[in-house]
Amino acid sequence: MRLVLAVAALVAVAGCGSPTPASSPSSAEPSIVVPSLLPSSPTPAGSTTSAASSGTQAATAAPAGPPHVMVIVMENREESDVVGRPDAPYTTSLANGHGLATHWYGVSHPSLPNYLAMISGSDQGVHDDGTSYSFAGPTLVDQLAQRGIGWKAYMEDMPAPCFGGSSSGRYAKKHDPFMYFTSITGNPGQCARVVPHGQLASDLAAGTAPPFLFVTPNLCDDGHDCSTKTADAWLKGEMQLVMGSSWYRQNGSVVITWDEGGSDNGCCGGAAAGGQIATIVV
Repeated sequence: MRLVLAVAALVAVAGCGSPTPASSPSSAEPSIVVPSLLPSSPTPAGSTTSAASSGTQAATAAPAGPPHVMVIVMENREESDVVGRPDAPYTTSLANGHGLATHWYGVSHPSLPNYLAMISGSDQGVHDDGTSYSFAGPTLVDQLAQRGIGWKAYMEDMPAPCFGGSSSGRYAKKHDPFMYFTSITGNPGQCARVVPHGQLASDLAAGTAPPFLFVTPNLCDDGHDCSTKTADAWLKGEMQLVMGSSWYRQNGSVVITWDEGGSDNGCCGGAAAGGQIATIVV
């Protein structure tokens, strides 16, 4: 359950929305509900003869086990830029067929404050995309470690695990929040979990992917430098890889979100923020 709450806080960004179809909270404190991330209860394994008529007990499926959660972060689109748009047919199909949060907002502009907030619950007072920051505060990684829950972050175009440079090819540190926190960068075992994206396919195929995964596409595939159509095509390929894996079939959920939109729209009394973004749970 702590993993569920942590991921809900992670993808809430500004923390002021509830995934459809959850009802709006009556208090000022937002209520975040992600039913699909909860461990499944045992369900009947197909049709069976009643115990009364057969003298046997109905068979039930084994519990699905703890949740597997992946977060994929795309770039720089309002919800209206991707959901229902002809150049984002795959994203639209996911929004229509799965869970869509309809009142989710970025916390600020530009990118970095949003990424920092995703894993620490705070923008750390940052208002730019600087690459020299270093923070000592706690993160989601610390919460996972305390509960013995494995994690891994896959960064497209990152040249090597725990790479500390500001950029490499289309990898950008400003989209990799893990490399800003000393509890990760100062711990070789934790930092080794921030790896090039190419390891995702092999981890899924080998069945070694941990319960919590974080994926950052490169500056083209996330839509930052390239078109919505390009980002949509990348997302389709990524989701087909993930949804075809045993990791996903074993109680997996994928949260697809965007860092910020093009507007200053915000929640919570109308304060300026990072725009209204889509967040989809598959």
